Amino acid sequence: MRHCKVFLVWVVVTAALAISFTASAREVLLDTEALRVESIDGEQTMLFSTFTATSEEYTLSGVTGKFTRSTNAMESTGTSQQPATVAKARTAEDEQEFFVSATESIHIYLDDERLLARGSVTYQSDDTHSTSDLLMIDERDEVLGLMRDSIDAMPEGEPRRMVLQFIEALEPEARLVLLRGNVRVERDDSDIQAAWMLFDESDADHFISVADSQRPLQLRVLLDEDGDAQSSDESGEN
Repeated sequence: MRHCKVFLVWVVVTAALAISFTASAREVLLDTEALRVESIDGEQTMLFSTFTATSEEYTLSGVTGKFTRSTNAMESTGTSQQPATVAKARTAEDEQEFFVSATESIHIYLDDERLLARGSVTYQSDDTHSTSDLLMIDERDEVLGLMRDSIDAMPEGEPRRMVLQFIEALEPEARLVLLRGNVRVERDDSDIQAAWMLFDESDADHFISVADSQRPLQLRVLLDEDGDAQSSDESGEN
């Protein structure tokens, strides 16, 4: 088994293959059973089968994978039996760590940690556990673009007004976290179920959550000894 710069070669093997390549001055080690390198829409792209990719910060895995060199974007697919996963470890520069799994796909940009996961998505960090059909972490305009049809379809009334007020208050450069479809978010002091939730990544206690037409939004909070609610509903909107 040998290491090689995969963007210089085309290799398909039946045994496990270890490959190292560079993404934004970081090394990523890819273990896979088969690899194809080709140009897709003018972009040099690596396609591989069942794999694990590891860097100093991230470990990704999936049934299939795709890496685009020009954008340092990694896409993996999964199944209900073998979900796609991405895990971020603590580093000297960043104390945050998380784990995401999805039964359909995970698309992550390694440079700036933009992420889109679809299909029975699970997210786990030090203080939060969530499940949803979709998870997106991206710039404000990208997230709102995905949500536009849902927002436009909301009937006139107080819920729509609250959503629009939340969006208007966001900074143009804000990064947002969207959970959509069968959402449940559990923290030490609260538990919320909704159709979708939208967070400001810089402040997880600043959020909007909306019920679906079939069931109301549900929020459970833990009270302290003085009877004051110690949960995100004090500063979030729902």
